Formats: sequence, C-alpha cells, structure tokens
Amino acid sequence: LHITNYLNVFNWIGVFALGMLAKQLSAEKLYSFLKNTRYIALALFVVAVVLVCVFEVQTGYFSYVGIWLELLGMWAILGASTFGYLENRLVFDVSNLSFAIYLIHMMVIGVFDRLYNIHLVTQIFAVFIVIAISYVALFVVRWVIKLVRLEKYLYPLFGFRDRKMEKR
Repeated sequence: LHITNYLNVFNWIGVFALGMLAKQLSAEKLYSFLKNTRYIALALFVVAVVLVCVFEVQTGYFSYVGIWLELLGMWAILGASTFGYLENRLVFDVSNLSFAIYLIHMMVIGVFDRLYNIHLVTQIFAVFIVIAISYVALFVVRWVIKLVRLEKYLYPLFGFRDRKMEKR
C-alpha cells in the first residue's frame, strides 16, 4: 500500500484529538486566553525559531522538534490574530481564499523559488511573497468567475468562500 507518514492515521490522530478538545472550549475563553498570552507565544516562537536556526536542528512534520515547533507556531499565529489592526478587508479576503491558497501554494513555490531565493531578506519574506502571488492569481480567477456569473458552480471547485466582513 505504501503508506507514507502523511497517510498514516496514527501520525495525525493527536492533532484531530486536540481539535475535538478545542471544539468543546468556549470561544470567548479561548479568545481571551489567546489575547492574554499573545506576546508570550510570539516571543517563545521567535526564540524557538532562532535556536533551531542557530543550532541547525533538523525539523519537519514528523521530527521530535517539529511537533512542538508547530504547536508553538499555531499558538503564536492564533495569538497574533487577536491584534485589532488585523481586522481589515485584505486580511478577511485572504482568509476567504485561504483554502485555495493552500491548494496552489506548492506550485507557486516551484515557479517562483528563484524570486524569493535572491537574497536573505527575500528568503525571510518568502512566505508572504508566496501568499501575495497566490492571492493575486486567485483574485483574478475569482474576478473572472464573477464576470461569467458561475460562482455557484466554480467557487466550491476552487475552494473559495464568500463570507462578508461584519461591521463592528
């Protein structure tokens, strides 16, 4: 069957269990926790990434360090998402396209790897470069879909969501 680490359910069962536990939490309590600990999470994540880079620690999805770095990164990202200035139209639009960006990001990395490998600075911002290129491409695709009025059929195919931003 050639079951790889990515296909082995036992490698993912813990992640799904955490999701089920998180589902039982109150959204207000979770948001409050993330907001109150966001600076701690961001600082710990930056320190961890610096240590991994300085000591050239091998990481990956299935390494002993990887899972802890991934969980710390998730805490940092969710904590950072509680900053008020991230409540804007662009971030909301990117979130509507996030699944589609996930689906095409590997192709974008393959095509544009020379662009973001030009210099150390561009390598540092490679994640944002890939997201920006993916977003612009999907923005154009979404515009064409709206132009031909086939949203009902093509949005699910591309993984687009069409949620509207709530006014506060």
